[in-house]
Amino acid sequence: MNSTSSRSHAVFTIVLTQTRLNTEFDPPPQRVSKISLVDLAGSERANSTGAEGQRLKEGANINKSLTTLGLVISKLAEDAGKKKKGGPRVVPYRDSVLTWLLRENLGGNSKTAMIAALSPADINFDETLSTMRYADRAKQIVCRATINEDPNAKLIRELKEEVQRLKSLLGDRGVQIDAAGKPHSGARTLAAEEDTIEQLKTSEKLMAQLNETWDEKLQKTEYIKKLRVEELREMGLATGTDGTTLGVFSPTKLPHLVNLNEDPLMSECLLYYLKEGETRVGNPEAQHKPDILLSGQQILEQHCRFVNEDLCVTLFPEPNAQCFVNGNLIVEPTKLTTGCRVILGNNHVFRYNDPQEARQSRHNLAAAAKEPLDWKYAQVELFEKQGIDLKKEMDKKLFEMEQTFRKEMEELERQHKRKNNVSFEFFLKKG
Repeated sequence: MNSTSSRSHAVFTIVLTQTRLNTEFDPPPQRVSKISLVDLAGSERANSTGAEGQRLKEGANINKSLTTLGLVISKLAEDAGKKKKGGPRVVPYRDSVLTWLLRENLGGNSKTAMIAALSPADINFDETLSTMRYADRAKQIVCRATINEDPNAKLIRELKEEVQRLKSLLGDRGVQIDAAGKPHSGARTLAAEEDTIEQLKTSEKLMAQLNETWDEKLQKTEYIKKLRVEELREMGLATGTDGTTLGVFSPTKLPHLVNLNEDPLMSECLLYYLKEGETRVGNPEAQHKPDILLSGQQILEQHCRFVNEDLCVTLFPEPNAQCFVNGNLIVEPTKLTTGCRVILGNNHVFRYNDPQEARQSRHNLAAAAKEPLDWKYAQVELFEKQGIDLKKEMDKKLFEMEQTFRKEMEELERQHKRKNNVSFEFFLKKG
């Protein structure tokens, strides 16, 4: 054994980066290559070397890493020699630091050469035979080397070739393309030429996107993010600093309907936006899907329309549709003002809000609103406008409930007495 040996493996790696200066690409395309020079320590036999203590532990670690490397080479050679069912087996690269460092040099995107150091002495016959078998298994590994090119640069190059091919194809057919990618005026184009022109436009657009610098992409992303936040805010959705949705609030510009419910916790949880133009309301069974879907009693397939024009929203009820505004059944188009209570069918109660109108008449509304415009207010208003005395109706329902309860109690008492009489008669007969 060499007394001056480092008693370790050595891996020297050189990374080469080739950059092609080309004004058409920013940043310029690069190709990367890595060269690894590996010096493996020889296996040691404790009987022949007579190692003890620390040297014995070092020799054991060397033999362990070489054994793991041998297992990796054997499995790679078996996978390359014959394909087994179930796909390739798991290669134990992680079992040692050496195999983990050399994972890209063994059976991957690489070209690998192994130099075996042999001894002609007969006393080293076993070690020489083992090393030759080691090298023979390494020869069976199949490596497929490819060029490590920047994927964006490769895609841009392929797109340029595709653009040139499409232009030459159009030129052969007599179609001239201007700088904007459109055929010259007067040129007659067939369906095949139109498809080719469309492919050309798509390729040029994709190539322009790939040629954008990092700063340009960042600016575009920030602009899109800003527009998204503004749209969400206008729709009544609050967003955090990372763009995630935090909650719902009333929009600042767009007129909308907000739901009212008998349960205060469920009121003002749904917002229906009345966009510019026409917003249709109906049930899910409608042939033409409405913008706002409602289900329940007295909701027709096409129930009503909200028309938003010139900063004014008008409700157009359909024939035989049950629509109430501030408690009044409407059959003709009705202009809505902020704070109006809108009831559709028997169960759907809304309050109409117009943020711009509300800002203009905030003081007047504050003076006029003596109580909150909630579900209870809308129901009381509906009963009053329909000529129904709410107190009388409640008393009537309470009286009916009391009568029902009294009858049930009397029936239970009769059943109880009948049961007691039967038990008493049975007791007398038994006595």
